[in-house]
Amino acid sequence: MDKEKSGAIHCFTFTTEVHKDLEREMVNLVTAYWSLLRWVMKMAVSSWGINKKYAVYVPDLLFFGGSGTDKQERSPAFIAECLAVGLRKLGVEKCIMVGFSYGGFVAFKMAEMYPEVVQAIVISGSIVAMMDSINTTTVQAFGFCSCSEMLLPTSVKGLKTLLSIGAHKNLLLPNRLCKDFLKVMYSNRKERGELLEALVISDKNINIPNFPQEVRK
Repeated sequence: MDKEKSGAIHCFTFTTEVHKDLEREMVNLVTAYWSLLRWVMKMAVSSWGINKKYAVYVPDLLFFGGSGTDKQERSPAFIAECLAVGLRKLGVEKCIMVGFSYGGFVAFKMAEMYPEVVQAIVISGSIVAMMDSINTTTVQAFGFCSCSEMLLPTSVKGLKTLLSIGAHKNLLLPNRLCKDFLKVMYSNRKERGELLEALVISDKNINIPNFPQEVRK
């Protein structure tokens, strides 16, 4: 990122020769809010051989992995701006945005803000914008008061509840492992909570853009 942005975007690639990647179609994979899923997706890209056909880039969201900023902005629009700067520094002029869950919000926003860069959008488990009504209904359905309470657990019980929501099968993990997981995987709690707060917008302020790109769901 530029110095004026006061931060950095860490981006995982599948090659050390970025200039050769520029000869292939670019895929920017923005993963979900949950830390562990980012590593799962990176392994999946490699094991499925997707990186053999496409030049795949997997950036860390702000305050995850090696990404962060001194700025106070936390909106998906700001993250999209940061990603655009990072891709530009890598020499990426055009790409396909693939977004899952939280990453879908960022992918939609980047497609809206940078139509000259984003050629197509592939979205899974996400919507264009998280409105107040949808957010409230969703978290209450799972017995929580807020997204932060659900996605940033502070106890073993809270973590196991989150895992039961996000996993197809119930994961029988020992409490000791869960305690270590909470210590290692949930740093930057304040900033990550702010990301979730900035994600939700009022139903009255919803504005669905007309995307010129191809949208694949």
